[in-house]
Amino acid sequence: QDLFEESLKWNRELGDRVGEALSLDNLGLVAHNQSNYERAQAIFEQSLAIYRELSDKLGLSYTLLNLGNVAKDRGDFKRANSLYNQGLDLKRELGDKRGIARAFASLAEVAFLQGEYTRAAEWATESLNLSRELGVKRGVLLALDILAVVVQYQGDTARAWALGEETLTLATELGAQRGIAYSQEMFALVEYM
Repeated sequence: QDLFEESLKWNRELGDRVGEALSLDNLGLVAHNQSNYERAQAIFEQSLAIYRELSDKLGLSYTLLNLGNVAKDRGDFKRANSLYNQGLDLKRELGDKRGIARAFASLAEVAFLQGEYTRAAEWATESLNLSRELGVKRGVLLALDILAVVVQYQGDTARAWALGEETLTLATELGAQRGIAYSQEMFALVEYM
């Protein structure tokens, strides 16, 4: 946080608006990771204003997705969905396939949290297919994590188990401790249900 604040100070002194917006985005991510959602939202909105002023569609797309994450974590699923869709539209316009895959995963999470399991499975599958096409293993891992849980809630235990095993294998390969723990929780859920 201290380094990002220093970076923000220098970017403002230099009049570097893109650098300022980037520093704000990073500070927003720190606040979000600290579960300080009010601060994160305020910071991301400052960044969003700069990107709009500069007509920087790439910066706008990332910040919209970041704001969507904050809204999701605050339980405001309607706003999260709207922000994710705005970000997705820009990612599509820019041809940013990696960003499109991430937006699909975010939309899948919100759909799942709202109990819209069919829609969540569709979004997660879109994210998974695109991440595989791009060879983005962390994107594949994220989509697999979401899809495995969604499929379990849809009642397809065998498929959930298979997706969980694929998730665990990939998480182990990547050394993704959170993914490994998530997979193990999913196996416990499958056995419980």
